[in-house]
Amino acid sequence: MPSTKTSPREERFKDLKTKEVYYYIDDARGLKFKSKEVFKNGKKFIHYPFWNDGTPKYKTCTQITYIGLSENLPRGFRKTWSKGYGFTSQLNNLIYPLVEGNGIKEIIIQNNIVNRIENEKLFLNPIALDKHYPSLESLRKQQKEETDLLVNKILADLLPDKYKKRDKKYIPNSLFNYINRAVGKDAILSDEDVKAIVELVSFVPQENIIANGANVLKTKNKLEEYFIEEVIIQFDKLLKQKNATTTLEKRWQEFFKKYNWIFSQLFSFPVLIFEDEAYVGGKSIQNKGGKFADFIYKNKLTNNIVFIEIKTHKTKILDSKSYRGEDVFPMSKDLSGALNQVLDQRENMQHEFYALKQKTKGTFESYNPKCLIVIGSMVSMTDDQKKSFELIRSNSKDVDIITFDEVLEKIKGLQTIMQGSKKSKQANTEKSSKNSEPTT
Repeated sequence: MPSTKTSPREERFKDLKTKEVYYYIDDARGLKFKSKEVFKNGKKFIHYPFWNDGTPKYKTCTQITYIGLSENLPRGFRKTWSKGYGFTSQLNNLIYPLVEGNGIKEIIIQNNIVNRIENEKLFLNPIALDKHYPSLESLRKQQKEETDLLVNKILADLLPDKYKKRDKKYIPNSLFNYINRAVGKDAILSDEDVKAIVELVSFVPQENIIANGANVLKTKNKLEEYFIEEVIIQFDKLLKQKNATTTLEKRWQEFFKKYNWIFSQLFSFPVLIFEDEAYVGGKSIQNKGGKFADFIYKNKLTNNIVFIEIKTHKTKILDSKSYRGEDVFPMSKDLSGALNQVLDQRENMQHEFYALKQKTKGTFESYNPKCLIVIGSMVSMTDDQKKSFELIRSNSKDVDIITFDEVLEKIKGLQTIMQGSKKSKQANTEKSSKNSEPTT
């Protein structure tokens, strides 16, 4: 029996053996056309997307076929006739260019299929499509927010008594979307970009960091790898300088000041930097002759200090001529001078310890402090020279002596440990994954 309703509606127009056919009807405007078909055997139904004036939503595509889905469709799909079926504004930004650019006549939505275009049909997997919904939704909100902000700014400028400027709201996923759009894998970020990222990370709430612990740890490990690699590159670059210039020692001091954590790899106890170019006493009554150490570190737990003297990799460790024979080489004047220098600094500190401690409010102690000299290189030493060097430094009770190439090996050793740990984790993950596979 024909309906007496005049308002727009969807009615079942035919009840056939295999399907039910629905029509959109608007008596006031004289509209009547097929809007939906629901098949009785299996989960299959067809939507005919339309605007409320009866015109099709898409130029070439006249139907959307859903297979294996309930009518309670995923987000992004129009579920009722009142909006004319089809896709929501978020997905339409994706669908329009696909349909119009490829002459698509039918869209087929079905789980567990490969997304493809075939014979003027567009096959889409709704699960794969849903992964991109948050990005599209965020972009839509961001565009709306920017439009609203611009309108608010104009209104506040035109009618300041009536409208007040408002702050920009944060849109979830907007940063993710921007980075994905603007930054490629090969992008070289500017210093200002990197600075902004670092500052942004400092604002991330603790709960977000904890909730994303695995990704944060992965990022941390990657940054540490890059950092260690950069330190090795910079160290190696300095190590390759062939000439002992007047500024070389200063450059090495600046390097160790920048990467002062290296010294923590050289001691058996935890250390942290206390002072660089530190005054250790020794001034005369005329206020002259003060002594300065390149670096003073202290034990993180006991506050006991350590004196560090930095020379260069070009500084001679041994005399070039052997002493009374062919296999005994005395220490060079440079090494002898460095030993006396660092011991003299320690001696001055001991004499003026209480006065200096008062000035630093008791933040350090001086219990027979150790000394360290970083000097020279073993790369060009003969076996006999290496033997003499080892004899010299093994008998140096209060002063440890280490060469620049040994320091580099220490850093590379740390890098190897980090990489080994990463490979071990990957191997354990792969092993776990393999063990979880079903046996046949």
